[in-house]
Amino acid sequence: MLSICILFYIKKHPETEPDSNFFAPEYIKKYPDIEKFYIIKEDRDNSEYIYDIKSLCELKGTRLHKKRNLISQFKRLYPDFKVHRLEGEYRHKALELTRNLMKKWENHSITLDYELSAMQISFDYFDKLGLHGIAVSVNNRLAAFSVFSALNPSTCDIQFEKSDTYFKGASQLINLETAKYLRPKHQYLNREQDLGIPGLRRAKMSYEPLHLLTPYNFIFNQS
Repeated sequence: MLSICILFYIKKHPETEPDSNFFAPEYIKKYPDIEKFYIIKEDRDNSEYIYDIKSLCELKGTRLHKKRNLISQFKRLYPDFKVHRLEGEYRHKALELTRNLMKKWENHSITLDYELSAMQISFDYFDKLGLHGIAVSVNNRLAAFSVFSALNPSTCDIQFEKSDTYFKGASQLINLETAKYLRPKHQYLNREQDLGIPGLRRAKMSYEPLHLLTPYNFIFNQS
């Protein structure tokens, strides 16, 4: 999601010139002299959250008990829920759900505006971008959806994921259903960054990530 939002922002604001870039820790190890010319800072806000898909399917352990409980509540309340591929009318419903959620968040950050714009562009070129997705519906009403794509044979990346707050447990269910859908083909799931948003960080950490892939910023040392 973040990468698509950044590309959209740069397209809308071509005067933007970033003063830093993301680099993996391996780069620093390979070129240790880089520290002579750049100030290197760990960028925790842009850490990639990597999960084991099997663990997301099984949700074992006491720490994930609340997740299992919310999923059970959803299934009891809405036993007739259905899981669909995100195509046709469900893509339109996904955009509508996202717009409605933003209307509820009157003081939402500009990042969410970029996200909606990025989502609209992504949906216009859904197949060409190699995107896939699933949706959960209750009585023909969209409860949640997710959009994802393969990064490599072992890892899939979540671009977008939203749930209707009316349906208790919908966010936990779409997380589970997405993992179940991807499990036959992939081993790991990248749920991208938390952007330093406290609530989003807590939510991502609550699923016990297997690994945090933290990048570094290189800022030119002018001294």
